[in-house]
Formats: sequence, structure tokens, C-alpha cells
Amino acid sequence: MQSAVAMKPIQQTTEPQMVAMTAPFEQMNALSESIARRAFEIFQNRGRTDGGDLEDWYRAEAELFHTAHVHLYESDDSLAVSAEVPVLPPKNSGSASSPRD
Repeated sequence: MQSAVAMKPIQQTTEPQMVAMTAPFEQMNALSESIARRAFEIFQNRGRTDGGDLEDWYRAEAELFHTAHVHLYESDDSLAVSAEVPVLPPKNSGSASSPRD
């Protein structure tokens, strides 16, 4: 089986577009807030004991920014993708135990 790619130049030109400079900072702030919320949940689940704030933060980052392992399988007549994704408990499910239980 052979493959070929045909390329031809784009005929229409596009004008540069302005990008709001606040957008990247807003995204960074949103990510930081997500990490902080998850780190606080971890802190609460640990029984609110002092001394593990950095570990809580790193664990929250690892949970939220888990690298997805993706594998692509190809045969003559099909293509399949397998991906590993983390599963987090649903929010407000009522099934999580609190330190006071």
C-alpha cells in the first residue's frame, strides 16, 4: 500500500488578527485557582493537618495535568485509538467521607 500527498498553495491571504493580551493571564489564573481548590480538598481529606501544603499542591497538579498515554493501532482496514484517562470522583456525590465522620 502506498500513500501520496498532494499539496497546492493557498490562494487567499488572511490578515493578522489582534489577540487580547489578558486572555493568557486569565487562563493562567483559572488554572491556578483550579489547582488551589483541589489542593484544599486534599488538605481537607487529610484531616486538615498542617505541614503538607506543598505535597497537596503537587498532588493537585499531578491529578489535574495528568499526561494522557495514547496508543494508535492501524491495520489495512481499520484504525483504533486507546487512551488512558484519569478518573476523579464526581463532585458533590455525597459518597465521599469527611474527616468528621
